[in-house]
Amino acid sequence: MIKVLHVDDDVHFLDATREYLSIHDIDVHGASNATEAIEEIVSGRYDAVVSDHLRPNLNGLELLKSMREKGNDIPFILLTGRSSEDTVIAALNLGADLYLRKGADPGSQFTELANNIKAIVEKRKALDKLFDDQAFYQRLVANLPAVVTRVPLGKAERPYISPGVKNVMGISPEEVMNDPDRYLTGDLRRTFDDVLMNIQKGEDIPPVIHLTVTDDEGTVHWIEQRQILIRDDGGRPQAVETFAFDVTDAKKLADHNSFLSSIISNSLNEIYLLNYDTYVCEFANQKALDDQGCALEELAGTPSFLGEQFTKKNMDRFVEDLRTGKQNMVTVEGSIRRKDGRSQPVEVYVQITEPLGEKKLLVTVFDIDRMKSVERDLQRTEVLLHKYLELTPTAIIILNGQWTPTYVNDAFARIMGLSKEQTYGLDFAVMRDKVIDLDNFLKAFMSSGNQYACGEVRLRTPDGLKILFVSASQVDDDTYIGFGVDITEKKRTEQNLQQLNEKSHLLASITRHDIMNQATVMRGNLELLKIVGSVPEDRLKGMNNAINKIEQYVKFADSFSKTGSLDPKWFDVKDAAVHSWQTIGNKEVNFSVDVPGIEILADPIFPKVFDNLIMNSLLHGTGMGRIDLAMERRGEGLVLIYSDDGPGIPDDIRPRLFNKGAGRNTGLGLFLIKQILHITDISIVENGEDGKGVRFEMTVPAGSWRLKCGSASG
Repeated sequence: MIKVLHVDDDVHFLDATREYLSIHDIDVHGASNATEAIEEIVSGRYDAVVSDHLRPNLNGLELLKSMREKGNDIPFILLTGRSSEDTVIAALNLGADLYLRKGADPGSQFTELANNIKAIVEKRKALDKLFDDQAFYQRLVANLPAVVTRVPLGKAERPYISPGVKNVMGISPEEVMNDPDRYLTGDLRRTFDDVLMNIQKGEDIPPVIHLTVTDDEGTVHWIEQRQILIRDDGGRPQAVETFAFDVTDAKKLADHNSFLSSIISNSLNEIYLLNYDTYVCEFANQKALDDQGCALEELAGTPSFLGEQFTKKNMDRFVEDLRTGKQNMVTVEGSIRRKDGRSQPVEVYVQITEPLGEKKLLVTVFDIDRMKSVERDLQRTEVLLHKYLELTPTAIIILNGQWTPTYVNDAFARIMGLSKEQTYGLDFAVMRDKVIDLDNFLKAFMSSGNQYACGEVRLRTPDGLKILFVSASQVDDDTYIGFGVDITEKKRTEQNLQQLNEKSHLLASITRHDIMNQATVMRGNLELLKIVGSVPEDRLKGMNNAINKIEQYVKFADSFSKTGSLDPKWFDVKDAAVHSWQTIGNKEVNFSVDVPGIEILADPIFPKVFDNLIMNSLLHGTGMGRIDLAMERRGEGLVLIYSDDGPGIPDDIRPRLFNKGAGRNTGLGLFLIKQILHITDISIVENGEDGKGVRFEMTVPAGSWRLKCGSASG
């Protein structure tokens, strides 16, 4: 029933209206003043409002204006006894649905009013439904995971594109509409041009097409577009409407399924699908059919083709174990009798699978012969590799992430001077103590990004200092591998060759220059003797000095030629110094040695170092009363300190003290000392003070000195 609010200050007219309209199934509620009318309208219970226009306490136009300003669009009929053209125009402009004038004939007047109310209310309900439907479809289109478009073929209508374009291309419909040429590219442009060409030719357009579009981030989307050509009643094209879906995921899935199907079909293993209940084979890949030597239809109804162990009873047990979770996969080792009569050893795996939601038994058959052959080859290769690792002279070590050895070969243990068991117990601190240059090598390794590094390092061993060429690389996050080649002999040979060249040049220089000079002195004096028949005493003394110097040059040449010719050896420092003193020493000078239990690795003619130092002190140390030999620890190195209380080295000589020819005699003693010590990287400097005695400091590097067994460390 239609509900109407009737606003009029005439109570009798309100009653009459209610009575008459009720006959037409219209329920009328009366309101005699503006306040009551507004409250009733706000309640929203009415389908229409009928109001008078001018009364002392009510203005129908003002009531209408107030309703419309508040957004209330309820049907409004202005029913008044007074009328003017201005009133009618004003009412319609304010949104009145109808203007009626009160008449003299109540019956025809109320019948007309009832008919108009019904017509206006029905029309409004139809419009509301239409608007609701439009809103519904607009919401539906706006929320579809697709792009809906309408492209009119005339200029009067604007194109339409749904908000779904944002999900596909990452841009809004407004952006597309404002700059279509920017986004209408590639497949989109070609598709659009093809559609227009079909229409121009009078042909239908394809109902479904596939294309690709690229979003604003550069991602390619696969699109399936359904399209229809809209025609008017005369068959003329009016617009193209499309419905486009993003099928990228579906295409990827299809490609993936195709890929998996290809893998199964081309697998090198036999693959079967059996019915879950009857165990009948429903699928076999090409490998299975080739090995069975038959078509799918020829395989037995029971899985006996998989071997004699695959009876129905056993299959029931296998399936029960799989179904209850007792096993995730049943593994059976046996043999298959092929059509050619041969028996092939295999390993069969059975598991439950559910392609398309239907349970099946997936059976995979592996050829054990082939696998066993590969295993045998791998084992043979492993044995050969192990033998190579153990027999190669290259030291090999594998460490974990904590730099602890997990494998070493015999060469590594041999170079380290340890047993294999001892090498596995090495921690990083011990490694750093044994490998002198390890920290520098590790810095180079880490600066390469732990990829690869190589270089030379020095290694302390029971046999002395060794030089290794080492390379290392990272295998994975927790594995490092290192290789080392002992190049001690190679480096020694290189040094010997270099020293041999230097010796050859030096000895040639001595023979050619120094000895010839002294020979010239001798000849001069002999010529003088021939001429005058006698030689003054000072000339005889000079001849004697020349002979002494020639003798010293020959001794130096003999000693120098021996430096570096033999392997270094360990010397007890105290024994060597004391032996030199006992051979050369002077009772008037006190000789003190304080180097307890120290051995150094040096050239075999190392004792001549002390011979020359003591001889120089005795020769040049006028007024000298004592000679001391002491030691100091400096870091990992050891410093031997030789000093006396003689007059010391003049300041003008000290800078070139160790050069050949420096000094007051032949100038070869200290030069020889430096060469002897250099063989094992021992350096020597003199830092005494003129007038306060000499102080020679010999620095022995780590690896070239050690404590004698049973000696306490200092």
